[in-house]
Amino acid sequence: MAAKESLLLLSAALLLGCGYRPGSLYAVGPHGHRADIIRLGCLDVAVVAVVDEAAHGPVAGYRFANRCDQPMRVDLAAVRASVAFDDGHTSPVRVYDPHGRVRAGVLDPRSSGMENLEYVLPYGNAAPTRLCLDLSRLNASTRTVGPRVQTCVDAHANELPAPTVARRAL
Repeated sequence: MAAKESLLLLSAALLLGCGYRPGSLYAVGPHGHRADIIRLGCLDVAVVAVVDEAAHGPVAGYRFANRCDQPMRVDLAAVRASVAFDDGHTSPVRVYDPHGRVRAGVLDPRSSGMENLEYVLPYGNAAPTRLCLDLSRLNASTRTVGPRVQTCVDAHANELPAPTVARRAL
């Protein structure tokens, strides 16, 4: 690693301070909708709909953080997804991953991460209203423990006008 990259990483670490504080995860979707925080063992997770004009299917914005003092395995590829339609039927969907890059990774203690993933819609169906995600398998240590954990986001986020972001002075 070059000295410049090392300095940049060190600067980022100093700016982050002590890292993630449990309960401080925050995620906001289109039109200011704040996501609920879901706790999966040591992993805090929030999912919001994301506006992505280049996407052909619904996009989920995953925000996750490790509340514990040991590394956590996060597996976005293990999330099961489906879309729901106005007429009540549902259909499974898969993540758009043409290069096979979505796989499990390790999240360091007291750190956080984020990833936006597009889901491929089934052919021949009308536009879905909801994208539902089963997060039960996201945290490798909680896969066999507890009930199914599902959350849903708006599948029409790409059809919504992009939200206006207001910034306030600190």
